[in-house]
Amino acid sequence: MAMGGSHGVTGPFIVALGIRVALVFYGLYQDRSMQVKYTDVDYQVFTDAARFVTQTGQQATENNTPTIRNQQHLKKGISLLNPMFIVRLLNKDVLLFIIVAGLEFLILGALFYCRYGWEFLDHTYFYHLTRRDIRHNFSPYFYMLYLTAESEWSSVLGLVAFLPQFLLLIITSFAYYKDLTFCCFLHTAIFVTFNKVCTSQYFLWYLCLLPMVLPHLTFSWRRGIMLLALWFTGQGLWLAPAYYLEFEGQNTYLLIWLAGLLFLAINCFILLILISNYKKRNLQSKTNTE
Repeated sequence: MAMGGSHGVTGPFIVALGIRVALVFYGLYQDRSMQVKYTDVDYQVFTDAARFVTQTGQQATENNTPTIRNQQHLKKGISLLNPMFIVRLLNKDVLLFIIVAGLEFLILGALFYCRYGWEFLDHTYFYHLTRRDIRHNFSPYFYMLYLTAESEWSSVLGLVAFLPQFLLLIITSFAYYKDLTFCCFLHTAIFVTFNKVCTSQYFLWYLCLLPMVLPHLTFSWRRGIMLLALWFTGQGLWLAPAYYLEFEGQNTYLLIWLAGLLFLAINCFILLILISNYKKRNLQSKTNTE
C-alpha cells in the first residue's frame, strides 16, 4: 500500500514541476516582450541582494541591501512571536522547537549584525514597523497612507494599522490553537488581508495552505467555485483602475482604493464562509494519548 501511495503522489508532483518550469520560461518571454511584466519587482530585489552579499563593498538602495537576502532565514525565528504559541499547550516537542528556533534566530542575527551593523536591524526588522508604502496595492490602508505621507501623524497611523490585524490573530489563536493546520491558514490569510501592504504575490502565502484545509470544508464544490469566481472578480475590479494608473498615467487612486475596500469585504466574506463550514477535527495532544 505504501508503494502504491508513493506512485500516486509522484505523478502530480511531476506534472506540477513541469508546469512550474514552463511558467518560468514563459515569464522570461513575457518580461522581454510585453509591457505588463510577468515577474514581480521583488525578483530583482532579491537577485541584487544576493549579488551584493558576495561583494566586499555594500551598495545600499531603498529597501534593497545585502541583508534582505539573509532576512528570509531569520524570519523563521519571528514565528516565536506568533500569538498562537501563547495558547499552545507546552510539551517537550514545543519546548524543543522553541529552543532550536530561538537559538537559530539569535545566532544568525548576531552573525549578520556583526557583518552589517545597525543597517541589518533597521532594514530587516524596524523598517517593517514604520513602513508606509504609498504605492497602489490591495491594502485598504494604502490611500490613507498616500494622502497623509507628509503629515506628522503618518507614523502613528502606520502603527495603528497593525491593531485590527493583531486583534484578529489573537482571537483566531484562542479559537483554533488545537487545529494547527486551520489556525496557520487563518493566521496567514488574516495577516495578508489586513496588512499595510498587500500585492498579488502575498496571496500565495495562504493559498499554499488551502489544500490541507479543503478536505475539512462541508460546502459543495459549486459553492466553492462561486467563492473562487467572487475572489477573482474582486481582483479584476482592482486591476482595471490599477492598469490605467500605472500604464496610462490616469489618476485612478480613488477607484483603486474603493476596489481595494470591496476586495477586503470579499476576502472577509470568504473567510467567514470557510470558518462557518469548517468541520473541526477531534485532535488530542500527545500528553493525553500517551
